Amino acid sequence: MRHERDTRLISRKVLVVDDTPANIDLLLTILEPQGFNVLVATSGEAAIRVALQTMPDLILLDVMMPGIDGLETCRRLKADARFSDTPIIFVAARDDTEDVVTAFDLGAVDYIAKPYRHEEVLVRVRTHMLIKVLTDALHVKAAEAETLLHILCHDLQNSVGAAQGYISLIDKQGMVPESADYLGETRATVTRALMIIDHVRELRALTTGKRRLALGPVALSECFDAMASIFRLRLAEKRVTLVAPKGLTADHAVVVDEVSFVNGVLNNIVSNAIKFSHPGPTIRFALEDRGPWVRIRLSDDGIGMSEVLLDNLFRTDQPTSRPGTAGELGTGFGMLLIK
Repeated sequence: MRHERDTRLISRKVLVVDDTPANIDLLLTILEPQGFNVLVATSGEAAIRVALQTMPDLILLDVMMPGIDGLETCRRLKADARFSDTPIIFVAARDDTEDVVTAFDLGAVDYIAKPYRHEEVLVRVRTHMLIKVLTDALHVKAAEAETLLHILCHDLQNSVGAAQGYISLIDKQGMVPESADYLGETRATVTRALMIIDHVRELRALTTGKRRLALGPVALSECFDAMASIFRLRLAEKRVTLVAPKGLTADHAVVVDEVSFVNGVLNNIVSNAIKFSHPGPTIRFALEDRGPWVRIRLSDDGIGMSEVLLDNLFRTDQPTSRPGTAGELGTGFGMLLIK
């Protein structure tokens, strides 16, 4: 029977562990024409070393080998969390029922009986490799969904917090002339919060291919005005001065997604600058006009970062969150979202 190559499986790594050269040669002739990247180990000890170095997508593991046998090799691999999802197919003699049962208990997904039969090897390897590919894809989709959720929660925090602050001022002061300004700011921040929710929905549509990203020119001055409105109260509470870039004109526009740029970039970076500033300093923006390009710089008088924090700034698997100078809490996702 002729098997067509599955493009999803091309270059996927299969680690073959067998101490018999003839068996290895046979497996190579079965698997390599299908596009698999076949790795070889002739002992349990070597299999563990190769697995740690290459992180194979699937392991074909012989039970009977000198040194540590296949069962002990499997036990050690499955004790490492990095191989918890790696499918292991055992190879055993037809009458080794006890070993096969033990192999399944240790985490094997299937077994192949010796002597090898071409069709059986190929079907079992392709089936479990495809399951692995689809499982990996599901993990990626889950991570994307989690990222979208973090974007929504993180960006909504600034807009909703600003709206709450303006409402609180109106409650305290009553309907004084300044209240009209506060109500206007409240309406604007609530509108921006709703835009963020819509934006997350659009991002989801982009990841599923239902929509294509459409970028357009946005005036930088409008972006800075929207950002300054969000932080007006926080800046006043902490007595921090925000200085917009000098030389900003109506001609300065950037081709961006406006919601992402204002809420994901400007808001997050200014929020961090306020959070880690003591009362009284200045946060400064500077503009460098390079013709078709614009470089925007921000500087502040904050508490700075250690080398460890700088090294981990854009990583999700390391803690980067720390309280601000007034005890403000955060999630550690701000700089990652900016990037």
